[in-house]
Amino acid sequence: MTIKERSLDALTTVVELEGELDLYAAAELNASLTHAVDEQCRRLVVDVRGVTRLDFSLIAIIVQTGRVLGQRHGTLEVVCHDDEIGRLMAAAGERGRFEVTLDGGPAS
Repeated sequence: MTIKERSLDALTTVVELEGELDLYAAAELNASLTHAVDEQCRRLVVDVRGVTRLDFSLIAIIVQTGRVLGQRHGTLEVVCHDDEIGRLMAAAGERGRFEVTLDGGPAS
């Protein structure tokens, strides 16, 4: 799993994921997202279009991050293809903790 983090502006951070996300990579991802939130990020965009395989730890991390950002009046958006991963994310996103953009082009 490769995790690339970049700031778009003072309040927006984009985290791009590539490769296979399993339990071992989940800890690194969780640390990266926690760091972004702790740095006062108000809008977090997680681009999972490069993820080729995942387990449910990704969804758990996304839901938890969305909850924390919501408590801080921030927003979380997940960008993914309209495929199995996208459908799983969309189903989890219905809980109102984050938005899902299906194949919305490059995260910006």
